[in-house]
Amino acid sequence: MLALLWALPAQAQDGPPAFVRDAVDAVITFLQSAGDEAVEEFIAQAMVSDEAQDRTALANRLRTLRTEVGSMTDDISVEADPDGLRILLSDGRAERQLALGVEPQGITRIYLLPPTEALELTRENLAATFDRLEDEGMAGVVFVRLGDEVVLERALGMADPVRRRANTLET
Repeated sequence: MLALLWALPAQAQDGPPAFVRDAVDAVITFLQSAGDEAVEEFIAQAMVSDEAQDRTALANRLRTLRTEVGSMTDDISVEADPDGLRILLSDGRAERQLALGVEPQGITRIYLLPPTEALELTRENLAATFDRLEDEGMAGVVFVRLGDEVVLERALGMADPVRRRANTLET
């Protein structure tokens, strides 16, 4: 276990470990597939076998998941999540998110997260909204312009939490 922890920072320079890339690729391929054979193939090849799990129920849940988000592959991004990975899918009109548990042996869990609540931004609530988002862990630089007027220009959170280096407008 310790060797794995030492190996991961070295791999971070080249991106995520191969097993993570393979898991994400398998999910995207599955979402774009059709038919029951593709569901069974995804379970057999990409998922970690769990004897306690009802395979029929898993296959049915995966079919439903694929039906709900399978067409949302126009824009795909992947984020680290405290419990694994989060795959963000969009079709240009709506966005959905999948939570993914991944281990070197394969995918341990995959499920659809509830839709996120859309932010309603106004001039009046703009600063307060970004205060709240920063309190919730958002980090980055925000630049909001309405017409020719800059309404908000602000750095949020930490650029490097380990070294306690805050984001700046130049980040």
